Amino acid sequence: METYPLIDPGEMRHRVTIQRPVESQGPSGALLQTWEPIASCRAKVTRRPGPGERYADNALQTSKSHLVVIYYRDCPGVTEKMRIQWGGKTLDIKDVNDVDGRHVKLILTCLERVYDEPGTRVQ
Repeated sequence: METYPLIDPGEMRHRVTIQRPVESQGPSGALLQTWEPIASCRAKVTRRPGPGERYADNALQTSKSHLVVIYYRDCPGVTEKMRIQWGGKTLDIKDVNDVDGRHVKLILTCLERVYDEPGTRVQ
């Protein structure tokens, strides 16, 4: 069992918004996915080495990985289907770790979305 140190409240200096996907029907009848904010909370966000560089569609792609630590009480139902908005960046949640199952803090492993043009997702 991994042990993580307690969080100094002064390190929780970032404001993040957690969003969940919502499907709705567009005017043409097609299903559209939009994002609905469910919580805004303080967090500790740190950049960590990502999986690195790779080639996709004949272009070099890089992954930016982040660890986001939030208090459990601020958003107890967070899942890997959700995402985080932070400082103009969108972070896809890849793993949710309720440290030791104690419901004190959540450590979220996230990948930053990378777009090649507005509205087109590359990663």
